[in-house]
Amino acid sequence: MGLAFSEQGETDNALIHYQAAHGLAPERDDITAACASTLSLRGDTQASNELLLKLLQANTRDPSALVTLGYLASKLGRDAEITRLLEAHIDHDGFSDKAKSKLGFALCKLHDRAKNYDLAFARARSANQLHSQTFDPDIFAHSCERNQQFFCNTPHDPTDHGCASEKPVFVVGMPRSGTSLVEQILATHSQITGAGELKDIGLIVNQITKLSDSPDAYPQGLKTLMPDQITALAQNYLGTLDHIATDSRYVIDKTPGNFLQLGLIRHLFPNAHIIHIRRDPLDTCLSCYFHDFGGNHPYAYDLTSLGQYYRQYQLVMAGWRDLLDLKLLEIRYEDIVDDLEGKARELVTFLGLEWEPQLLNYHETQRTVSTASADQVRQPIYRDAIGRARHYEQHLAPLIEALAAK
Repeated sequence: MGLAFSEQGETDNALIHYQAAHGLAPERDDITAACASTLSLRGDTQASNELLLKLLQANTRDPSALVTLGYLASKLGRDAEITRLLEAHIDHDGFSDKAKSKLGFALCKLHDRAKNYDLAFARARSANQLHSQTFDPDIFAHSCERNQQFFCNTPHDPTDHGCASEKPVFVVGMPRSGTSLVEQILATHSQITGAGELKDIGLIVNQITKLSDSPDAYPQGLKTLMPDQITALAQNYLGTLDHIATDSRYVIDKTPGNFLQLGLIRHLFPNAHIIHIRRDPLDTCLSCYFHDFGGNHPYAYDLTSLGQYYRQYQLVMAGWRDLLDLKLLEIRYEDIVDDLEGKARELVTFLGLEWEPQLLNYHETQRTVSTASADQVRQPIYRDAIGRARHYEQHLAPLIEALAAK
């Protein structure tokens, strides 16, 4: 049950079940690790560290416990010790490829932090090679073009469908581009709630496919729906936001991949605010390559595929920008780092809100962050991630070539 709640992003319920299981089987290192990880997501560092120390002192050999130690090592200040522990076990014959891949990504993070850049890249490359996902850039490009042409060529009358609500705020961009940081800054405002990465827009795409009687499915099938059906889809999404935060003026959906669906979002919520986060292409793609997406982003396991995906992302955003009338603010991650207050004020002004000084202390906000950036958004602003790719340029030729392709 704990795992099921974790996968749904229900961290509090997950912790209840993990702690119950830990009480029944305290000797299970995998359950101890799950408790520690969930406590960390909730910002309870002290309780998480107590469990991590138990795992470390027991010299655990459980793969999930080793991975958890790797990702949370910095909280203990025991990077070198944990690195040695993971390196000693990563090639264990009894570990699955999935476990070895997760350990590899954890070691990549540890070596990168220790400035052992060649070792970090080697671990990332091995971890990525253990994934079997394939990415077809031509199919992806065709899907993007088909989707964009439909919404840009279909007459848009916001009076006969969708919802006028301004409550949804969509923060979009590439994964690892700074979307979590922007959400954390804005969620510090008294009138804004951060909902994390919601799956609802993707579910609406599936619902349109099921409801339409068009053989072309999505997006062409949208034409076959009645206005009240489209309104119902929008209202269901708003119901999710109301469940998350009834009293907030705005609720942020920071699913990065929603950049693909800005046409649908404009169709459902013509008054929604959209914030697009951009970051240096090499830094963004390297951060993706170093991250374990668990199979959800098949393009991320190969440098050439990453570059091809990033180029298509740029084309998609250029298309929406030129062809749709959107309430769109574009902001660079690097500019936020250079001028936190100035960019935070720009974000607040874009949403028509009054400035609140606590936004500058966003890292002190107590809220569950369930994405890979949970640790980073609980720290004051830092520059370490800017220009990170320069340490790895000798390894990035396939990525650089793919990014430069026309």
